[in-house]
Amino acid sequence: MPGKRSFVATGLAAMGLVAMLGGVGVAAASPAMAAEQPLKCQYWNDQHTFGVSCDPNGVTQYQAVARCSNGNWYLGPWVARGWSYVYCSTYYATYVPNTGREQHTFEG
Repeated sequence: MPGKRSFVATGLAAMGLVAMLGGVGVAAASPAMAAEQPLKCQYWNDQHTFGVSCDPNGVTQYQAVARCSNGNWYLGPWVARGWSYVYCSTYYATYVPNTGREQHTFEG
């Protein structure tokens, strides 16, 4: 999409994630890029679900990204506000603690 840049939140093994997702258009954010536009997000999880809700602050859209106990990474829906969730139970798996992050796009 012209004029948009996609970033994965700091802390993800971005290169491995890109490889596992088969090139779905995610790119790793450098520390300088991440510092350009801070993103304030709230996170929630239970045994089967990971969710994220962010303060827009220049972000066009964001989505939840999480690893499930079956070893795969999954993406929640893109949202402009509210919550995006990954439901590991859909894949007969549980959420792997401390793997959930957000992926977001900025206008640019």
